[in-house]
Amino acid sequence: MSDFQKMIDSVKTTADYETKCRLLNLFINYMKRSGKRVPASEAEQFKNLAVYELKNLLPAIKKLLEENAPYKQKNELFGYKEILLGLFEVASGGLGNAKAEETELIRSIEDIVEKETVVEVAVIKLFDHSVIVKSDVEAMLSVMENITDIYRIGIMYSGLFYYRDKISKFEPDAKSTLAEYVVRQTNAMLESPLDEDGLLALEYIADVCAYFPTEAVVELLQRILKTSYNRPRYYAVDTLLKLKATVNKAVIDELARDVSIASLTYALLEKNGRLDLYPNEYSNEEYLAKSDLTQWLLYPTELGKLPDKIEHIGKGKVKKSVYHIFRYTSDSATLSNDLKTEWLIGWSCLNGGTFSNFDKLSEYEKKTPEKTIRNILKRLIK
Repeated sequence: MSDFQKMIDSVKTTADYETKCRLLNLFINYMKRSGKRVPASEAEQFKNLAVYELKNLLPAIKKLLEENAPYKQKNELFGYKEILLGLFEVASGGLGNAKAEETELIRSIEDIVEKETVVEVAVIKLFDHSVIVKSDVEAMLSVMENITDIYRIGIMYSGLFYYRDKISKFEPDAKSTLAEYVVRQTNAMLESPLDEDGLLALEYIADVCAYFPTEAVVELLQRILKTSYNRPRYYAVDTLLKLKATVNKAVIDELARDVSIASLTYALLEKNGRLDLYPNEYSNEEYLAKSDLTQWLLYPTELGKLPDKIEHIGKGKVKKSVYHIFRYTSDSATLSNDLKTEWLIGWSCLNGGTFSNFDKLSEYEKKTPEKTIRNILKRLIK
C-alpha cells in the first residue's frame, strides 16, 4: 500500500477531527501546488474522500444537535466541513461540478451550519455594509443578547479582530455603541473566574479595544491589568501603549517573571521605546531565549503546554548568530510515549530560529558539555 493511500485511510479511520483537518490540509496544499500536474486518478480519489467524509459528517452533526452538545464541540465539526468543501472544490474544479446527489448533500450540511452559526453570520453581515451605522451594530448585538456561552462570545470578538482593518467604516455613534457593549459585557465577564475559552476571549477583547479608544475602554484595560491573567494582561499592555495610556511598572515586573510571556513583553516594550519599564534582572539573553523557546513550545502544534522542566545547557554560534540550547521534559499528549520521560533538545536564537524537533538529548551527548553543544550545533542547527 502506498503512503498516499495510507494517508487517505488514516483520514477515514481516525475519530480525531484535529488529525483529519491536518491531513486534509496536506492534501489541499499538495493539490494547489501541483495544479494541472495532479493525475486525474488522484484528483478523483481526493474528491471521493471528501464526499465519503461529508456523508459521515452529516449524521455526526445531527447527533450533536440532538444531544444539545456544547457549541465548541459542534464548531469543531463545522470547521471540518469547511476543509472538506475546500478539498472537494480543489479536486473537482469547483462546487459547480458536483453531481446532483453531491450538491444535495452539501446543501443539507450548509443549511444546518448556517442556522447554528448565528454569531459568525451576524459579524459577517455587519462588515458587509459599506458604511456601518448604529442600527447595524444594534442588529449584531441583538443576536448576542441571548448568547451566554463564553466560547461563542469569544467568536464575536475574534470576528471583530479579524475585520479590524474595516473598523474605519464605523460611523462615530456606531463605534460608541459597540464600545459601550464591550465595556459592559467584559466587566460582567470579569466578575467570575475565567476558563480557557474566557481567557482567549479576553485576549481578543484587549486587542479589539485599540479600535474603540474611549475613556471607559481605557478603564476596562486597566481593570484587565489588575487580574492575574498574564496573557490577556500582555495584550492589554499592547493596546494601552498604542493609546499612549499609562502602564503600571509593577504589571510589567509580573509579566517579566512569567517565563512563558517575558520575551514577548520585552519585544513589545522595545518596539514602543519603553524598555525603561522592563526589569533589568529579567533582561539577560539566556532568560529571554528560555522564554522564547517556552513560548514556542506552548503552541498547540508543539507541546501545547509548558514544559515540565527546562534547563539551559550551553550556547554557540552559527553564521554569527548566537543559539542558546536547552534541554526539557514534558508529558504532553503530542509526544510519543518513548519521548515522555526523556530530556529533549530545543534552542532559541533571538534573531529568529527558535525550534525543537523533539530530539532526545541522549542521542547527541558527548563526553563533555562543550562537545555536546558542538555536536548539536553541527548535526541539528547548522
